[in-house]
Amino acid sequence: MGWASRTRLKQGSQAKADHVRRQSRRPKEDWRLSERLVDLIAPYRENGLPPERYEMLIGAAATAWNLSLLPEARRPEVLRESLRGTKASDAEGAAELIVTLMRRKEQLFPEDDRPIVSWEVSESDDQCHVTVASLLD
Repeated sequence: MGWASRTRLKQGSQAKADHVRRQSRRPKEDWRLSERLVDLIAPYRENGLPPERYEMLIGAAATAWNLSLLPEARRPEVLRESLRGTKASDAEGAAELIVTLMRRKEQLFPEDDRPIVSWEVSESDDQCHVTVASLLD
């Protein structure tokens, strides 16, 4: 762990908020794909969010991201396929969230057409970290 990470850890939640603000000052075109996914779920994040819920939100954001790259006519079919095997009550809520995140992606990052191949959420020092692999053109 580096000096800056230790300092943030010692300073607690205020340091986390400052870190997020510092990241957001960079131009969006310079953001890594993992940062963009975290930005997509920003309205759904709350303090003390359990890692399982955070991972679910990142998964929904990755699905929404990839769906937004498809022609609009194919999106409903692919969304249904991706939710196959999910309980009906869960699938309806998940579909609504994914559609909302898809619209948010199109508003925030309309030019970014990198498909997400894989993603991972890891936890260390009570913080979740997102790693994303994508294909480049």
